[in-house]
Order: sequence, then C-alpha cells, then structure tokens
Amino acid sequence: MLKTYQAGARLIVIALFIIASLSCRGNPSHSLPVKGTIDIEVTPSGIICFTPNMDSATFADKPYDNLKGITDVYVGISNDWGADYKDEFSVISDKEKVCITENNFDFHEKLYSRLGNERYYSLSIKGITDDYKHRIHFTNEFYYP
Repeated sequence: MLKTYQAGARLIVIALFIIASLSCRGNPSHSLPVKGTIDIEVTPSGIICFTPNMDSATFADKPYDNLKGITDVYVGISNDWGADYKDEFSVISDKEKVCITENNFDFHEKLYSRLGNERYYSLSIKGITDDYKHRIHFTNEFYYP
C-alpha cells in the first residue's frame, strides 16, 4: 500500500513539473528579454524623437535576427524620476521614427515639464516581439540640451 502511495505521489509531482514547464512555454513574460539599442535625436525645438535599432537586437547575448517590430509598446524616460507610459500605437519598427508630441503621446506636456536642461536621461522601450515569443527591452541614453 505504501509503495502504491509513493508511486502515485511521484507521478503527481512529475505531472505538475511537466505542466508547469509547458505553461511557461510561449509566455513572453517567462522568457529572457530581447535587448537592443535605440537611436535618439533631440530636435532644435527640444522634441525627443527615437527609432529602435532592430539590427542591435540580441537574445541571450546572441544576435536576434528577423525582428520586424515591437508590439504592446511602453516608453519610459528616466533620471531622478521614472515611469512607464503606454503610447498610442501598437507596433513600432526600425523604419519608423517616433517623436514625443501631442499627436501620439498623452503625457508629452508632463514629460517636457519634468526634463531639466543640460542633463542625461535614459529612454527605454519595453514590449513584446512581433511574433509574441519574447519580451523586449531596448534602451539608450541621450542628452537633453
């Protein structure tokens, strides 16, 4: 009786491990992020524009090819303060230059009022790969004149 109980308990534990490992597969939040850099430009009028550099994408320190875009995008700018902001678009690619203006970011006025002149900031893009397999974290620093 005891051996039957032990064998049943082992089968249940094995089944739980298999279910747990399968449930993590395909869930981007359970994977390492695809990392990369962002090309950033500050216009003469102080508007921040950026483009993710898809050629810089790496996964587990190896080049990550065939990244066409980033979906479910969050953009964050930080120095002493920091917050993530959801933008007005769902997919961004390396062919697309995005400027933080009232046309596509609800927080543009609040953001620009918080930026101090002549300081370095970090801009980050977080999201999911266009195939929904991995998280994305692209970042770069910029100087705000």
